[in-house]
Amino acid sequence: MRLTFLSLASVATTCLAFDFQQKPFNTIDTKITHQSHGHFLHVTDFHVDRYYEADTVIKSACHDAPTKHRHRKQRHGKLAGFWGTPTSICDAPMRLAEHTVNYIANKWRDDIDFIIWTGDNARHDTDSTRPRTTKELLTYNWDMTNLLQKSFVRSDNTTIPIVPCIGNNDVHPHNKLKPFDLQLQAYSVIWKDLIPLDQQPTFQQGGYFVVDVAPGVRVMSLNTMYFFSSNDDVEGCHVQDDPGNKHIAWMRTTLAQARNDDVKVYVIGHVVPSKKTFYRDCLDEYIDVSLEYKDVIAGHMYGHANMDHFQLLKRRNEQEHGHHRKHGHHKHGHGHHDDTDTAEEGTIGIMRNMKKFLRSLRRQYKKARHFDSDSLIAVHVAPPVLPVYYPAFRMNQYDTSTGDWTQYTQFFSNLTYWNMQDHLTLPTFEVEYSTDETYNMTDLSVDSWIDLAKRMMEKSEQGEKLWNTYLNNMLVQTDSDLSMEEHGSPCQHHSRGKGSWWKLWHQWLDDVRSRLVAAND
Repeated sequence: MRLTFLSLASVATTCLAFDFQQKPFNTIDTKITHQSHGHFLHVTDFHVDRYYEADTVIKSACHDAPTKHRHRKQRHGKLAGFWGTPTSICDAPMRLAEHTVNYIANKWRDDIDFIIWTGDNARHDTDSTRPRTTKELLTYNWDMTNLLQKSFVRSDNTTIPIVPCIGNNDVHPHNKLKPFDLQLQAYSVIWKDLIPLDQQPTFQQGGYFVVDVAPGVRVMSLNTMYFFSSNDDVEGCHVQDDPGNKHIAWMRTTLAQARNDDVKVYVIGHVVPSKKTFYRDCLDEYIDVSLEYKDVIAGHMYGHANMDHFQLLKRRNEQEHGHHRKHGHHKHGHGHHDDTDTAEEGTIGIMRNMKKFLRSLRRQYKKARHFDSDSLIAVHVAPPVLPVYYPAFRMNQYDTSTGDWTQYTQFFSNLTYWNMQDHLTLPTFEVEYSTDETYNMTDLSVDSWIDLAKRMMEKSEQGEKLWNTYLNNMLVQTDSDLSMEEHGSPCQHHSRGKGSWWKLWHQWLDDVRSRLVAAND
């Protein structure tokens, strides 16, 4: 315990010694005077790894040089790429994070109003020969904070608000965060310019805060570690003194204040709400408070799960709720993890559970036709900068007069291509899809997401084509890796009649799984 405390104190003291040249933000006031552009950025899951080296063996988490057969391994794609290694177990080199941030800032810094940054900046703990330390992961977060702050200052020297949250790999050990954890004190120092001064006591105790980012727009940053069923240092939300219970109470009070202030709120967090990622009582409370304040909440935005998708979550009826409490299932649903939770354990884990995940998602979307926004919330998962697939970021639009979320465009970079270029040639990002053009959505209200789910589940060629497009976007176009090796993309075969997508999708997954397993042999 003493070593941990000293490490935290050391990092905190070091961070205080730096001057970010950035003023602290104000919250719960209306003194924001900068002109709004109606755009905001969402980035997530950088997973920076200081041990990452190009041309190392993939099965070593891209850490160790090959001892033999270097050229053969390179020909067969078993060595790490310069910019990162898509569809592998490896984390990301710092150069990828730096380039991605600089690329976005150079193009959009004068056109975006704020940034949401949804956690997991540190590498995974996958290399047993190089175990993570508290100081290391806090240093990753310090480095990323410094990079973002220095990059996203407008040309008129005004600050772009950056709103962070804590990821399950941003704490040590991963997935564990105690009540009043000392790590929260360290993050309050690292993010001293990002967390409003009046919110610091709340953050230091619970790891959450709220901040005004534009006229009529507020961001609520949650600490999902206190809802996360893999965090057995907490008990969920069923006991009054539990940090999860206090967190929910804070959400209610803060959203009530937002309604009184007539502002829209974007709710952000890291671990995605679901039946098995959240303690079940926490999920119930989360959905309840979200529905109670659905007129206030403009969107729920998360990272963690890697796959680009949305979920439609509904409140349980009284009979289900009573059965749940009677049998004491406050801690978990029917298991400790669900499909979305497996995504953070690595791409192989994703592939093993993809069939289950897709079936669950389709059931969820099919049921949506029986409900509307009075009983459903839409939760959105953005894909990561970490090249689990291809590195990605999301540029969002909102209505500056109402604060409502209206559109987003997803960008990605094909690292398979850029890794084959001269290392002095910097990768570029291209449009993957946009919600208006690709999905024909006029806005991003809950009802519009329910409508998209209904259209994807239609038993028609058009419905199947839309679903296949959605699947292709879910894994950020990494089927292009396979196309380069003369494997087919499932989206190229949408005209083959009902049900063909399922067979082709599984064939594609089998191909990816085989390649990943071979890389780890």
